[in-house]
Amino acid sequence: MEPRFWIATGIGVLGMIACIMIFQQTERKKMLIWKMIADSLWLIQYVLLGAYGGVGTTAIAVLRGAVFLKWDPRQKGGKPVLIAFLIVSVAVGLLTWKNAFNLFSMAASVIAIVSFWIGNPKLSRILAFPISTSMLIYDVAYLSVMGIFNESFSMISSLIGIIRHDAKKNSASKESEA
Repeated sequence: MEPRFWIATGIGVLGMIACIMIFQQTERKKMLIWKMIADSLWLIQYVLLGAYGGVGTTAIAVLRGAVFLKWDPRQKGGKPVLIAFLIVSVAVGLLTWKNAFNLFSMAASVIAIVSFWIGNPKLSRILAFPISTSMLIYDVAYLSVMGIFNESFSMISSLIGIIRHDAKKNSASKESEA
């Protein structure tokens, strides 16, 4: 295999570590920071693999993270920002169209935009499952070995985050009601 593949794999390992950290956060801002780090690494990895649908949607994710980190789009007047990101995500997906597998990266991008726009860490952990499933299919199609591992670990990390943060809160609130 080409050296480019091994470099992409190494960057993918770092991206995977950053992705695991996303769902272990309890604050929206920290989730966004880890998401931007992970997306930046995945962007580089997809460039090296020539997976341009992934490049496009991941570039939007980096931009989205920067915007959402500096400005809370849920505030008054934020819906146009949400709509703009959704339109741009679909447009970039269509512009980088290679085959039907691009639909999976586009779907993941759209769901992630909504997830991080809502800004509820619990909901973000739940929405990680359809996002990761979509990207897992995309990564299999483009032989992104680390992407495959990443999406698998992201689902596990999200599940752990749900158990650690969300399930414990639910059981603690039920105990305090009793």
